[in-house]
Parts: sequence; structure tokens; C-alpha cells
Amino acid sequence: MSDPLPTVSDIAYGPSPRHRVDIWCAPGDGPRPLAVYFHGGGFVHGDKSAYAPRVAPLLASGISVASANYRFVANAPDAAPFPAPQLDGVRALQYLRAHSAEWGVDPDRLAVVGGSAGANLGIWAALQPEQHPWVRCIVSYAGQSTNDPHVIQAEIGGGRPHPSMCPAFGIARIEEAEIPPVRALIESVSSLNYVGPTAPPALMIATSPMSDLPLPADVDPGYLIHHAMFGELLRRAYAAHGRSCTTYHAEAPMPAGADIRFLAEHLLSH
Repeated sequence: MSDPLPTVSDIAYGPSPRHRVDIWCAPGDGPRPLAVYFHGGGFVHGDKSAYAPRVAPLLASGISVASANYRFVANAPDAAPFPAPQLDGVRALQYLRAHSAEWGVDPDRLAVVGGSAGANLGIWAALQPEQHPWVRCIVSYAGQSTNDPHVIQAEIGGGRPHPSMCPAFGIARIEEAEIPPVRALIESVSSLNYVGPTAPPALMIATSPMSDLPLPADVDPGYLIHHAMFGELLRRAYAAHGRSCTTYHAEAPMPAGADIRFLAEHLLSH
């Protein structure tokens, strides 16, 4: 069976050519809740079409879907370092909410969903305090809850930085991450720093084990940056505020369909 086609495609939510979003409208009476997806790609590639294979189960549950592009930190004419992608996530959410009536969406029932880099920016956007009244939940597929090299090294290990890290911070060498303005930027785009008593429920899904820590210095940066420990770090931060964050990983794998059920649980209740 082919993937469902978007109801509307390439809606501009901002001035950049990358500020585009597709929307699939679910059937049902009254305004429908909306799951907003941000694609992965290391902040240097990827496209909103990546979510199309996951859309059908959500539509069948009565949940509409949006999938958004955002600015890259490299490999694009309008590339911009952090916090550009994170701010694009907020912009997309605000645009979709402001125009919700056009697509029969309930502006008070949104979820943020993302894969890898898209989960990174999506978690950050969802944890901004102004989003809490209407972002009902977060789902992350192999996303990062922090961008802080200090935290990553201390909690996960590894050695070589991910290739996207320097362009993301607007620096030429990772050593420049210690310059005070860069450190301030890193702190400002690390989602762990925004967890509070009103953080929306989160589901963090990874495929690595938790038992291989600390990772060796020669580990592949792509493996490191998708490690399940990012979910555990968010779970700990949530627990400190009495909030719910569920984690799955190789040693505690996600039951089939648990992500769809999680979204339905939090979006289909008024």
C-alpha cells in the first residue's frame, strides 16, 4: 500500500525556502489533534517526506499530521548555526497553531515528534515554557536531549565530535566550544536546561543498549549521538520535577505500536 499523500503540501511558515510544511488531515468530527514531525539528518540534510510512511496509523486514529523542514547549519544557501533550527521548530508550531482552523486542527492538542536532529530541535521547541499549555506530548526517535559536549562526554563517553557539531555552533574547531559566548549558546540550546514542572509527557526511543557505557574514544560519532543515554538523561530531569518520561532501548525495546498508542493517549483526550 502506498503512503497517503498530504492534504496540502509545501505551505510556507516563514521566509526561508526551508520553511515548508506538509499536512495530512485526519477524518473525524470536530477539530482534530495534530502530530508535528521534524525530520533527521544531522542538521545538514533530510526532508519532511521522511515521515510519510508513518502517517497512515495516525490518520486512522483520528490524528492529523504535519511534517516540517527547517534550516540546516551547513549545505544550504541560507544555512545558519544554532539556534536557527530550534527557532524554526518554534516558528512552525506557532504557525500551525495560528492557522489551525484552515485544516480543522485543534490548536490546544499538538504533539511534537522527531527523529535524530529533528527530535533534538523538537524537544527543545516543545520545552519552551510558552508551548506547555498546548503541546500535549513529545516523541523522540533517537534524539538528543542535550547538545553540551561536556555532558555528552561525562555521561556517554566517546572522543570524536559529530561532524555537524562545529557548524552547528558556528565554530571551526571543537576547542572553540570553550569560548564563553559559544558555551552560552550551547547551554541555551540544550533541552535538559528547560525541563520544569509543566514539561509535557515524553517518550524517548533508541535502539542502542544502555550497558555499553562509557563508550570508547574511537566510537563512531553517529552511534554516540543516537545513544539511549540521551533518553535516560531526559528521564532523570523529568523525574526531578515529577514529570513522566518513558524510555525504550535495545535492552528494553518498545512494544509494537507503543508510540502510536502514546500519541493517541495524550492527543485524543480533551
